[in-house]
Amino acid sequence: MQIESFSIEQLAELRNRVNTLLAERVSDRQRELSSEAERLGALIAHQQKQKPPKAALTKPKYQKGENAWSGRGTQPAWVKRHLALGGTLDELVA
Repeated sequence: MQIESFSIEQLAELRNRVNTLLAERVSDRQRELSSEAERLGALIAHQQKQKPPKAALTKPKYQKGENAWSGRGTQPAWVKRHLALGGTLDELVA
């Protein structure tokens, strides 16, 4: 296609056809991207609704009778009583 030899009318018609085709392709691409954004948004929302996995139970480090404590977090009342009565944590090692 030798567009240098086109008349002004032919160039104007070619420009109009190119503009129309570009507008159609941009519109199609926008629809594709919008659909993909909706899909990704739904996927993210679904993942955010899922609960995080629970931490695994830890093996008790200290034990006295039926009472057990992993050694993590605040000392339970039975450990505090044992220590207040002069006991040691080493005595409670499971």
